[in-house]
Amino acid sequence: MPAFEAAAARVQRLHDERAALQEQLLAAEEELIRQAAAAHRSGTLDAWGLLDAYDLVREGGITGFAARWRKVIPFDRHALRRMAEATPRSPDGTWSGDTGWDGLDGSVIPLRGTQVVYVLFGPGSTPVRLGMTQAFRAHLKRLYRDGVTWRSWKAWPCENRQDALETRKRIAAQYDPAEHRH
Repeated sequence: MPAFEAAAARVQRLHDERAALQEQLLAAEEELIRQAAAAHRSGTLDAWGLLDAYDLVREGGITGFAARWRKVIPFDRHALRRMAEATPRSPDGTWSGDTGWDGLDGSVIPLRGTQVVYVLFGPGSTPVRLGMTQAFRAHLKRLYRDGVTWRSWKAWPCENRQDALETRKRIAAQYDPAEHRH
């Protein structure tokens, strides 16, 4: 029986080690989630980074990972993916497109709820419209229905309405479209 007892003791020891490792992994995941949330709030971690952190937690395979994540960060993987795919990809952190309304859906555009200041450009890169919105696609759809046309566009992300108002003033001065303010 000594061989059996030794094998049983080894299995018990490994069970105990696994339980201890799982506790450590859960604590490390919780810390990762807290740090990801803090980094996202401070602006040092974008939606792609949040998605990577989510996937790292998910890879652990410990039941309940999604609930642990949502307790701290209110976005599931689907929402994070949508946010990441709508993240500006230009080096200056803006969205832009070389299309009018008809090509807008083929572009990476700001998600609904994202406060932006935008400029629509006509022929010769002349500004034809300067504005701000939290519903970029819906807003541009209304403008298109009202007869506004453009050949390209650019949108700057803003933290909130006050930031958008200040950004709008700065962009207006840059493009000097005094007669185009709307």
